[in-house]
Amino acid sequence: SHLQELSDMTDQVNRKSEGLLRVQNASDKNILRKTEAEAQLNTDLAALKTAVFQLQNALVEKERELGATSEQKDKEIHRLRVKLDQAFVPHRKGEGREDSTSPLAAEGVAGLITDATTKARDDMETRMTTQIQNLNHIIESLQSDLRNKEDDSFLKIKMLSDENARLRKTLDTLDLDGNFVPVRTA
Repeated sequence: SHLQELSDMTDQVNRKSEGLLRVQNASDKNILRKTEAEAQLNTDLAALKTAVFQLQNALVEKERELGATSEQKDKEIHRLRVKLDQAFVPHRKGEGREDSTSPLAAEGVAGLITDATTKARDDMETRMTTQIQNLNHIIESLQSDLRNKEDDSFLKIKMLSDENARLRKTLDTLDLDGNFVPVRTA
């Protein structure tokens, strides 16, 4: 009976130990799954960061390409305008090719010339306005400097005049005999 109790207790301890082992194994599996999931998330995050960096670099490169393409487009437009001018615009000596051009082409060229003239005039007006503003600013600055110099000159003349008067008073002295001798002005 005592042995039976001991055997029952041993069986009970073994069952509880097995239950504990199962719980421990399940906990270890959960920790392992969490660790693996965390590692996968870190890997995915690194891949996403790399992808974002590559996309940013690609965007910068595309912006450069767009700038270069825009510049090439502007050069091509300029080249074509020059060709149009050479082909359709009459020469300065009066030798034109108007009779060989269609009215539509002549209108297009006239429109281009008007647009170019308007743009050139607007650009010149803007430059001239800016230059006039700069010159006005310089004139105002010079006038201010002139006023300051005139004020300084006036003060210096007044100081010199006062000093001259003081020196004249000092020169009005008595001679050796004690007689007053006025300063002679010549």
